[in-house]
Amino acid sequence: MAFGNILNEPQFRRSANSGGLNNNLNSFQSSVPTERPDFFVGHEHDRLKDNVHLIVAWLYSVYGLFPIETKLIRETASRIGLIIPNRPDNTMRQAKCKGQKLYDHVGRGWQLSALGERYVQQRYEVKAGKTPYDGESALDNLLEDYKPNSAEAV
Repeated sequence: MAFGNILNEPQFRRSANSGGLNNNLNSFQSSVPTERPDFFVGHEHDRLKDNVHLIVAWLYSVYGLFPIETKLIRETASRIGLIIPNRPDNTMRQAKCKGQKLYDHVGRGWQLSALGERYVQQRYEVKAGKTPYDGESALDNLLEDYKPNSAEAV
């Protein structure tokens, strides 16, 4: 990568035989009755703050850079079935990598900084999306195929 590995984590490569990273998690996810969009299936985190970064990475992969409001993160988390901290805005305010902020406060939302973009690109292996963000209807359009079946969920 042009900027080097900013995460200080070993680089994992996917092989054709292994089926990618986190084979155990993917096999576990297949037994869960409600399905998540494909992006979220392979990512399981121990800390709630990492779920906020995961949602931001997904939004970044679809829409690119734009100010993300707390309301959008909460709504996405509830639809996908992820648990996030009570104050995702504080998570984004305090998020740092090597002492530098991952997010900048822009208007009423938070936008990835230059370092935040590299962090998301390396950690979640995404690129900036090209779809223009058109407000609150964007999430409805994006998740229209995903309808969790709450009757089967335990």
